Amino acid sequence: GCCCCCCMCVYVQAMREELSMVDLVIVKGDLMYRKLVGDYKFPWNTSFEALLSYFPCPVASLRTCKSPVVVGIQKKLGLKLQKEDKGWLTTGKYAVIQVADPQAIRAVVVGDQGFDVVLNVTTNACDNMCSIQ
Repeated sequence: GCCCCCCMCVYVQAMREELSMVDLVIVKGDLMYRKLVGDYKFPWNTSFEALLSYFPCPVASLRTCKSPVVVGIQKKLGLKLQKEDKGWLTTGKYAVIQVADPQAIRAVVVGDQGFDVVLNVTTNACDNMCSIQ
């Protein structure tokens, strides 16, 4: 018979090969974001792109913050948000759009420091990670 572990390895390799031919994977939602970054509470300023270096193709993540798991946020901006709203990571009031492998994606440009954006969903105010005043 077939060993589950062996079948899983073949399945994972086949999936990696298939995804490596894709131009962009778009992941939506807090749960899928947590799966991408391992559902681990890294420091806010941990690089999203570095964490996703295992992914076989460019990936964009769109999510509202409903859990304390978030990366790619400049420390200064994270502290500012924490001061303004202690629950900013879990209330669903803020959203994060992040892209790993930005060289492969030329259609989206947000700010001069990359693609990471924090959105205040309730006011539609957009803060670039450089912290636009």
